[in-house]
Amino acid sequence: MSQSDPEEMTDTNGDIEMEEEKTEPENAEPGEATEPKITRFDDNGDLRLIVSNKMRPRSSNIFLVSSKAMSMACDPWNSMLNGQFKESQPSSSGEREVELPDDHPNALAIPLHIAHLRFDLIPEQPTFSTLLNIAVLSDKYDATHILRPWATSWVNALSHTVEEPGYEEWLWVAWEFGQAKIFEDIATRLVRTINIGPDGKCQTPEGKILDPASSRQYLPPEIIESIMAIREKTVVDLLDIFYSKLESFVKNHSSGMTVCFGPKNENKVRQVECDAMVFGSLSLSLLEVGLSSQRMDPVAVTMSVDQLLEKLREVQAYETVIHETGGCKNLTTNESLLEYLEDVENSIPSPVLDLHHRHLQRQAKKLGLDKGVVSSCT
Repeated sequence: MSQSDPEEMTDTNGDIEMEEEKTEPENAEPGEATEPKITRFDDNGDLRLIVSNKMRPRSSNIFLVSSKAMSMACDPWNSMLNGQFKESQPSSSGEREVELPDDHPNALAIPLHIAHLRFDLIPEQPTFSTLLNIAVLSDKYDATHILRPWATSWVNALSHTVEEPGYEEWLWVAWEFGQAKIFEDIATRLVRTINIGPDGKCQTPEGKILDPASSRQYLPPEIIESIMAIREKTVVDLLDIFYSKLESFVKNHSSGMTVCFGPKNENKVRQVECDAMVFGSLSLSLLEVGLSSQRMDPVAVTMSVDQLLEKLREVQAYETVIHETGGCKNLTTNESLLEYLEDVENSIPSPVLDLHHRHLQRQAKKLGLDKGVVSSCT
């Protein structure tokens, strides 16, 4: 996947202010190639990393690093620099260079600072965009373990944004950093709040499409699919409360029977009138809230579960007693309809699958969360 739009490399909100030998001129024309920015992680470094800037495609960052320090940080870097990959070979000029066109420079700088023991340059509170891109790179390079002293404090510092609109990619951060509760809370909330957007895709209330196939988003495997599946099942269960009731009237009357069985020895006409009253009032009430009086294909219901619940709570059957000696003994009252809705609402299953639980447990172990103790190295 491609990286999210990178941020400027400043120390605002804890982002790293890089040591630059050359900077982009203020009068550079859009699209004009500029001198690369050079950051020295090791003054005696033997490797140059060429890191692209997605905001300025014609500019790049050069990181001068120690290949040994990188190799010791994580296995993928060791394989990349010391194995049979082309990245481990010197260029024609004799210098070793590795191009990392997809890595966010601000985020990549953080594990590099850690690998080079430059702990004083690790931010206490990166922005969420930087934290997301750190999580992307730690997954890509299997480097979660080297973030152990900082990851949980970063998460805690930004946890106030978990419930805010537009931060759905907390799913990826929680997935990478073993934050099971955050992962569960966001996924469960999305089951209730997402609607169906263009082409049947998952859409937030603010209109943001959550597309697992997008190259511009970071979403854990199978979670959006699970959220969509549970949302659809919940829609079916909610609508079934009303449609099964209406269909019972149709079925009984087609067999010459009534749903209502009023007081003993009552004229059957009263029971037919009672059925007509309940059937008609339920049907009209569904139409009044913008739903069909006939069973709908759940795919056609694009509103969220919460929006559907709000509409269905307004649906009412006409309850005026028409029997001479008492009420109908099997009438689904409005009170019972609300109870059925509450039962479905309270039984919505979690969209978090076993594969998610297992991964979150593995990541939590890497960061020491399984022991409840996180070491500090700041």
